Amino acid sequence: MHSLGSNKMEGVKLGEKLLPLGINLCAFDFSGSGNSQGDWTTHGYKEKSDLKAVVNYLKENKNISQIGLWGRGLGASTALFYMKENPGTVNCAVMDSGFSSLQAIMPGLVAESGLSAKMVD
Repeated sequence: MHSLGSNKMEGVKLGEKLLPLGINLCAFDFSGSGNSQGDWTTHGYKEKSDLKAVVNYLKENKNISQIGLWGRGLGASTALFYMKENPGTVNCAVMDSGFSSLQAIMPGLVAESGLSAKMVD
């Protein structure tokens, strides 16, 4: 799964290494990224629904029984959010540069945007 501001081609590059090993690859664009509809992302919070749809599709339509996730940035955070809500649905995950708390990163995102906001629990 790709990072913020990127697209599925980030994962497609892994195909050269995985396919000769007999490992199938499914790369997709999150909503608001690449060729998908939408203008924004939620840093993994809503993208977990995109991942859930992909996992369900692979299991129900492609007869895939073992799924490993690879994610970078946005993709890594999405994997964390997804696995928390769907334990046991994937066999392994490799995550690079993710975060597990939106509350922890929001002040920095707000500061970068030039807006002001108050965090509410």
